[in-house]
Order: sequence, then structure tokens, then C-alpha cells
Amino acid sequence: MQNNDLEPKDPLKDEGTQPDLAYDRVIESTREILAELIDHGQLKLARTLLIKLEPKDIALVISRMTGTEKILAFRVLPQDKAVEIFEYFEAPEQEEFLGNFTNQEAKQILENMHPDDRTDLFEELPSIVVRRLLKLLSNEERKIANQLLNFKEDTAGRIMTPEYVDLERDLTVAQALRIIKKEAPDKETIYTNYIVDASGILVGVVPLKNIILASSDTLISEIMIDNPTKVTTETPQEEVAKVIKNYDLLAVPVVDLNGRMVGIVTVDDVIDVLEEENTEDFQLIAGIQPTDEGYLKSGFIRLIFNRSLWLVILLFVASVTQDVIKAYSDLLSNHIALSFFFTLLVGVGGNIGSQSSILVIRGLATGEITKKDTLRLLFRSLTVGATMGVILAGFVLLRIFIFGTGTDVKWVVAVALAALTTLANFLGAMLPLVIKKIGIDPALVSSPLITTLIDVGGLVLYFEIARMFLGMIG
Repeated sequence: MQNNDLEPKDPLKDEGTQPDLAYDRVIESTREILAELIDHGQLKLARTLLIKLEPKDIALVISRMTGTEKILAFRVLPQDKAVEIFEYFEAPEQEEFLGNFTNQEAKQILENMHPDDRTDLFEELPSIVVRRLLKLLSNEERKIANQLLNFKEDTAGRIMTPEYVDLERDLTVAQALRIIKKEAPDKETIYTNYIVDASGILVGVVPLKNIILASSDTLISEIMIDNPTKVTTETPQEEVAKVIKNYDLLAVPVVDLNGRMVGIVTVDDVIDVLEEENTEDFQLIAGIQPTDEGYLKSGFIRLIFNRSLWLVILLFVASVTQDVIKAYSDLLSNHIALSFFFTLLVGVGGNIGSQSSILVIRGLATGEITKKDTLRLLFRSLTVGATMGVILAGFVLLRIFIFGTGTDVKWVVAVALAALTTLANFLGAMLPLVIKKIGIDPALVSSPLITTLIDVGGLVLYFEIARMFLGMIG
């Protein structure tokens, strides 16, 4: 006899009538209902509850469960949904599931995963685990997995999938449609089909729309697009993302160095790449060692290391300011008012440099700024910096006149602020270009690094201007 209280509802639908209810609360409510169903052995009802949800929501609900309940929740899923849901879990959770599956269950999941998603999983697992899992695959799938794993990391070869439809140019539309219908269930996408010759060389592409709209006796060669946009297996994944974005593609073909087609990179793979690259850039800009794990999922020691490495380096660089101040101690002892403006100058300089560097790093990432724009960028960074410097110097003079603080060094402060703003804006704009030219990620010119360099350089500039102006007055 079933417990009526456990009759499955659709929380995402029922709770959705309350606009102010947070999505997080809905997912948590669903998890509680699912856990209660599993605790009472109502596995069929648990399945009914889950299959009403979107795949991403199912994965999120299950990921919030723990221990045996989590494994049971996944096992109640229909086989045709299990693989799709599995691909939504993070790598540590996927490893947890595989560790609790039988060999047959693990094989079922791995065999039916998209090859590119399976490669992503294998990249995250210890090599000993990967070797064990590879043995579970069929010969054909093992060959595909090994092929993808042998490509360089962060290249098109590593993120591509071999699941695409290839056609011959002398086929008729009717023949092509029969092939597409037969192969479609096992392919990641069929919206674009690829034309290859007898040697496997990519010679063209034909959208599914063109095939459907053409008459049945039309040859594929008549409706295909020649010389399609493509990338090689060694193309960096960031460049692949730019190609798909710039040409508005659903997928881009991947060829080997001889022009033979070996796979495709789809737009969903590119979204993953962009998310990964953006996360890495944000971490570098913040002065943190890049990591794929989130803040709450990172180990404590790992988190401390990732944040402390750059902080220790910057601490040593920043400590040079003590030596700078000591070197100008005689000047300070005679003009104590100079010390009133230390934090103002280095603070403004650091902010200007950070702003400038982030704008340029963004421009480099989107392709808006290229090597040919160097002279234009140099001129703009100087003119913009100088203009902002004059404006800020005017404000600081106004502030000094109003409050009467440091009136004897007002012109030193004004000139130093204008010069420092110009310098900071110039360095913030040009350093990313220099860093990129020598083959390093421009995001490495992070806000903390720029700020620290400006702190040191700004103090030297300030004291030298003070020595020149006050010497002239004296």
C-alpha cells in the first residue's frame, strides 16, 4: 500500500506560482521530497518525480544528496536519461558515482557519453582510474578515447567529438537523407553535414536545411558550400571559440595536418571553453593561481596556496617602498607635508593602472585590440592619461585650498598626480601587450601586480618631482 503523503508532485511547477520563491529553495524542496521517497522505498515514485524535471535540475537535485541516497537517486533514472544527467555533474561527483557503480554500470555510462565530455572527465581523474575505466570500453570507443587524450591539452583535438555525419559529394539528396536518418541517433549534431572525398579530405559542408529544401534528385555537390571554415587539431581552444563566434557557427570542423576531417567542435563545447577561460582570467586578474574548482569545493590547503603565492611575491615587491621612503628621508624631514599625500597618490595611480589594464586585457580577449593597434593604443593611453591627470590634479588643488592641508607642497602634489596618472594609464595599457608578445597570458598583468608596480614607481616619481620643485623654490 502506497503512502499518499508521498505521492510525487512537481515542486518546480507548484512553487513556481510564487514569483518571490528563490530557485534554490525549489531545488532544496525537491531534494527533500526525493529523499523521503527513497527512504520509504518508493523508487518508482522517485523516478516519476525526477523525470518531470529538466536534466540540469535533476543533476542539481541529486548532487545535493549524500551517501547511499545519492547513488540510489541516480540509479532510479531511466537508462536513456542517466547518461544525459551524468554529463551535468562536476568531475569529482562523476568520479564518486563511478566508484560506486558496478563495471557494467560504469561501462554503460562511459560508452554512451559524448567522446568530448568523456575526455573532459578523464582529464580530471587520476591516471590509475583512467586506465581502469578505459579497459571497460569497447575496442572502438577505447580507440576514440585514446585518440582524444593524446592531443595537446587546450587544443581543438582535445575538445572535439568524432560524432558527425559525413557525406560524399556525388550522393543525391534522397540518398543523403537516408544516411542522416540512419546515423542521427548516434551523432551529437546533424544540423551541419560534412562533405569529404575518398581520402577523407574535407571539401565542403551542407546545412541540413539546404538538404531538406532541395529536390530529392539534386546532387549534394550542387548545394554544398565549398572551402568551409575549419580549424586543425592543434588550434588553441580559445581560437576555436573565436571562429565559432565570429562566423556564427553551430559547429566547426576539425581537420588533421593533412586536411583530413577527424571531428567537430560544437557550440556547447565552446561555451564550456569560454567559461573556463573567463574564470581563469578573473583569477589571474585577482592575483590568484588558476584552479578549476570553485571556492567552496577547493581544499583548504589548496585554497591557501593558490591565494598566497602571488600575495607573497607582491609583498616582496611592495616592500621596496620602504627602501624608497628611507632613501628620501632627508627630503621628508624638511617637508613633512609630503607624507600627507602618499596614500592618495599611490591609490589613484593603482586604480588608474588597474582600469587601463583590464580594458586592454578585455580588448585582447575579444580581438578588438590586435598587434597592429599598438601605436594607436600608445597614443590613446598617453592622451587619455594626461587628460585625466589634469582633471584629478585640479580636484586635488581644490581640496587643498578648501581644507588648507599641505598648502606648501600643493604644486608638487598636483604635478606629481598628473604625471603619475599619465604614467599609470600608459603602463596599464601597454604591459598586457608586452606580456602577450612574449607568449604569456595578458591576464597575468593583474590588478594587484599593476597596483604594486605603480606604488613603487609612483613614490619615486613623487619624490623626484618634489626634489626638483622644492629645490627650485629653495
